[in-house]
Amino acid sequence: MDFDLAKFRAEKGISLHEISTKLNIPEKFLLAIEELNFDELPAPIFAKSQIKKYCSFFDLEPSIILEKYEEYSKEKNISDEDESLESSESFFSNFASKFLERRITILLITIFSLIILSYLLFGGDDQKKDVSYIENISDDQEIINGELVAESAIEKDLKIPNNILEDQIAFDQDPDVPTIDIDFDRDDKKILSDDNVSEIEIIVQGESWVEIIDNEQILLFELLQTGLYEVTGYGPFKFKIGHSPSVKIYLNGKNIDFSETVSQYTDYAHFLFENGVVVELFKD
Repeated sequence: MDFDLAKFRAEKGISLHEISTKLNIPEKFLLAIEELNFDELPAPIFAKSQIKKYCSFFDLEPSIILEKYEEYSKEKNISDEDESLESSESFFSNFASKFLERRITILLITIFSLIILSYLLFGGDDQKKDVSYIENISDDQEIINGELVAESAIEKDLKIPNNILEDQIAFDQDPDVPTIDIDFDRDDKKILSDDNVSEIEIIVQGESWVEIIDNEQILLFELLQTGLYEVTGYGPFKFKIGHSPSVKIYLNGKNIDFSETVSQYTDYAHFLFENGVVVELFKD
């Protein structure tokens, strides 16, 4: 049989304060029992005791309220178990996530360490080669801004383009490339005079490095832009042309055809012009 404790108490004309004083139960717990608000009650062992004492105060059977309390307890236990399960799942999920993050961090650190170790063990070879190359440079050459420059260029504060450097280095280092020794001091050389002075005209369309040497004297050593340039000398003349397609050379008004001496890879030409003949010094 269901009953309303609050209504029954009101009919008896007894206040919660009086009952609380007599039963030594806080008023808030008595009110919670009347309203079946079991969340406000203390631990189950105390809650059941208070329910029994309150019902006994009015000579009522507490079984109905106790049954409701048991139903509440079961539902609460199920809810607590679900929360516990969710908490466990959340814990393992967080643990797995942190574990994975640590593994990734360790892997990255390992890879980075291996890269540094590889560089320390093997990365120095290229530097040693560079040092060896610099040490083997001939006395009349130096390195300026990472490029090979002859002493004559250093004195004039000039820099040789890369395409000339590549061919010149290959020429100097390849023992199979034929070379011609030019004896500028041979005994049968004619006495120089104004009568045998030659005029050289260089026509440049675009840009090219041009070097002209006359009897070991540098007549021209410069990066030329579009235009007409003139020099004079006695010959024989040694020419080095950085970008041959951009350059035409005339000696005393006659065109010098040096196309056969042009490198097929770099357009670089290196030749000697003597007695009206182009003598090839270098070719790929």
